[in-house]
Amino acid sequence: MGMCWEQKFLKKTLLEKGKNGTLYLAELASRSWRVETKPPATFNPSKTNYVYCSKSRPTFIFESDGKYITHLLNPGGDWYGYNVSDYPVYWTTCHKFVIEDYHVDNMKK
Repeated sequence: MGMCWEQKFLKKTLLEKGKNGTLYLAELASRSWRVETKPPATFNPSKTNYVYCSKSRPTFIFESDGKYITHLLNPGGDWYGYNVSDYPVYWTTCHKFVIEDYHVDNMKK
């Protein structure tokens, strides 16, 4: 669509632990720029998102236009274009795991 987009993980805060998973508040900063131009030097102010770390219902939750949107995730399995950027946040928040490509066969292990 002619734009590049990048996000930066700032911090996580434990909100609630339950028998089926753990809910974290995850603060992310982002920046965007037109293709074939340089990215801005600074990121936009952080936004609050939520990550539910769970073996049965891993989830990324964010606010958009005053509504909360939930993306159910399938770590190590299939992913979709609309939620591809949620996986680095999930892996970082839930497992302190950071790599360049989260969608390779080795992640299924």
